Amino acid sequence: MKNSIIALSIFVALFLQGCGLDAVENPNVTTDKFLDSPQSATNWVNGSRSQMASTINVIIELTELTSDNYYNNRTISSKVFDIPQIDYTDLDVGRIQSAIHSLRRTADFGLNTVLPKDPDSTPEQEAELKFYLAVSQLFSGEYFEALPNEALGAPLSSETLLGLANTTFDEVISLAPNSDFAKAALIGKARIAFHLNSTVDLRTLATSVVNTTPQFTYQVQFDGINGPSNSFQNLLFDSSQDEFAPLPRLDFLDPKYFSIDGAGISQIPVNLFKSEEAYLMLAELELKENGLASAQPVLVDLLNDVIANRDVTSIDDSRETRSGGNRTDYPLSDTVKVRFSQGEPPLDDFILDRQDGNVSIPTVSGTSVTVAQINNAATVDELLEIIYLMRQEIFIAEGRRVVDLGIKYPISQQEQAGNTNISDNSPYLDAIIPNFIPLSRTMDDFTVDEAQGIVTIAVNMNNVLVQNKNSDFVLPLW
Repeated sequence: MKNSIIALSIFVALFLQGCGLDAVENPNVTTDKFLDSPQSATNWVNGSRSQMASTINVIIELTELTSDNYYNNRTISSKVFDIPQIDYTDLDVGRIQSAIHSLRRTADFGLNTVLPKDPDSTPEQEAELKFYLAVSQLFSGEYFEALPNEALGAPLSSETLLGLANTTFDEVISLAPNSDFAKAALIGKARIAFHLNSTVDLRTLATSVVNTTPQFTYQVQFDGINGPSNSFQNLLFDSSQDEFAPLPRLDFLDPKYFSIDGAGISQIPVNLFKSEEAYLMLAELELKENGLASAQPVLVDLLNDVIANRDVTSIDDSRETRSGGNRTDYPLSDTVKVRFSQGEPPLDDFILDRQDGNVSIPTVSGTSVTVAQINNAATVDELLEIIYLMRQEIFIAEGRRVVDLGIKYPISQQEQAGNTNISDNSPYLDAIIPNFIPLSRTMDDFTVDEAQGIVTIAVNMNNVLVQNKNSDFVLPLW
């Protein structure tokens, strides 16, 4: 772990210098000394894993808050992303961009400087660093309309960044074809084909995942002793305060991350890529091209063959009272029913009673959707809404929902101020928030009928997405 910290300290100095900021170098940890030290490649790769974890921490916290998944029920973290209000001057926008750039520059330095200097470096190490580079490019294209792909470079469009990620994932597969990085890269390539509406590639890639690695998951690991720890786990469970509260119809999936030792030492990993995504994309493609009868069996297989076999953990969550301060009317009893929106039927089994003993929480994937619901869907739009409900539930607390909502962050003021390639009137300084996204924290809002024991969600965003499926901002296959 010490060597990982040294590697990252060198990177931080280089990163600050590359940004035109003043950096004080540690004379005992110079770049030349590190590069000439034994196992420099191994130590740098270890440090890159830590940077991957740190990047995920920032992305999940701020993107989950921006979406309808979680509400900031206290005063920490962003106070405006819940609205959602996203300004290029917001320091949290800068945090997201900086985290992605840090991952990219860590991978770049390892690939171009560290590995070539170490005679003991391996193709597997190169593949791992290429994987982190591809992930940084993927995140750039998913979360931003445009970003530079090099220090102080010109901003590249989302589509261009996704294309770069696709090429880099190909290099990962070529370098280490049997590794977990290659398996994850295949899912990453399928996701890119989905975003770019490359239906032929999507069918080939998603089908390959379903047929060869139906139970695969690539997880980002955390360290509760040496760090970095899973910061979203702290927000959901380890903290003594109720920081983030899920939308009530997602209550049964929270907390996805928790400490089984009660001290925050045990850390639940984050699922960065998992086979469930391939099933969902393939089902949506079948629905678009061949209709209900072709899509339904894919979703049934997803439920029966994958999700049914994922881990579910029994935990004591009795400290959770949803009383963080901003709202104190979150439902706490499992007798409370939930309406997805006004006019929809009240449904059971969405709220857990955490004071009535341990609760069972899926740690990889969970969903409220049943085989009967899938098979009883009568129209394309009805099944499409089920698919996006499943996507929301299966990917909760993984930073994916904001992408499905079509929201993209602007280039940050910190980048614009020091980068001559980004003018004061650049369109990339404006966030993309589709006009069908309700403002004023409406996505997180609900009403409580205590007499009837019913919670009604203000807006069913999955229904809204389907109603707007032909928009350029969402549902790329349509």
